[in-house]
Amino acid sequence: IKWFVGSNEPNYAGSAGSKNFYNTYEKWQKGVLQVRKALDDLKLNWIGIVGGDTTGFAGTQEYLTNIAKNIPTEVGDYGCHLYLSNYLVDKGELYSQTKQLYDEIKAIDPGLGVYRQADVWEAGLLDGKNGATDCQALIDTTDYAVRMADYTIQCLAAGINGIVYWDFDDAMHFMYVNNTQTAKEWGMFSTLAGASASKQELRPWFHSSSLLNHLFKKGNKVYSPLQNDPSVDEYFRSLATINQDGTQGGFIAVNAGVKKATKTFYMEDTVLGEKLYVYRFYDGAIRLGEDGFIIPNEIINGSLNKKITMEIPANALVVVSNERL
Repeated sequence: IKWFVGSNEPNYAGSAGSKNFYNTYEKWQKGVLQVRKALDDLKLNWIGIVGGDTTGFAGTQEYLTNIAKNIPTEVGDYGCHLYLSNYLVDKGELYSQTKQLYDEIKAIDPGLGVYRQADVWEAGLLDGKNGATDCQALIDTTDYAVRMADYTIQCLAAGINGIVYWDFDDAMHFMYVNNTQTAKEWGMFSTLAGASASKQELRPWFHSSSLLNHLFKKGNKVYSPLQNDPSVDEYFRSLATINQDGTQGGFIAVNAGVKKATKTFYMEDTVLGEKLYVYRFYDGAIRLGEDGFIIPNEIINGSLNKKITMEIPANALVVVSNERL
């Protein structure tokens, strides 16, 4: 056990009379202090408390800045849930708002990024959500996959350490609709026996998420260019990554615009390897192997330390790595 979450979305008040309606930050902080003491008394001091686990930017700002002021050493993590409309991702607003909040917390608690990390513990998109069934209608689309990759790039560029996608398997969560237990379909596939064959297939955002997960390995350094600021380029984002000994690395780029973009990439840090594995992720370009998992579109002779110029179509994700992902 590494993390303890004291309360799911404590800033969510719900309707008058609900159990959450009288939630306050002060009540939440009191609970955190009691749990921290209990864990420490049991010599379980390695278990970190997720600070916040709030939903939305407004509530997250309230809780996380108060944590930074009052109990920064009692928590191990600044965490939140962010379900966002497409436009916030497409135009880079996610980066701007996340960076502003991160910098605000960092100014109060210099331990952020050193002793305490920041994570998005639930990440998803609202466009396409059915409020009655709590299902996401767009998870079968390549657009959803590219946009979630863009979401990830913007969060990492703003200082976030990790992102937990909501969610993995449709079978994970249920709700009652007209007195019938119904799966919340937000996953990358479904393992439910009663699900249709198409829903049991791996969805596009499984493959894009797999690429990101294998490229950005634990302990890697991550580099964000100045162009990720939407005031510089509103629709194009990219990141580079390299492990500690320079044996593994690559870059990822998303063009969220409506026109193709021609960009040149290279990494200054030395990265070993003489082959590059290029993955092009957009409608008509995704390649799957016989085992059903994604494979590179091209394997070329080259180095991440030499300039690579690429034409990236509109609404597209490109990943280049010095090893097969």
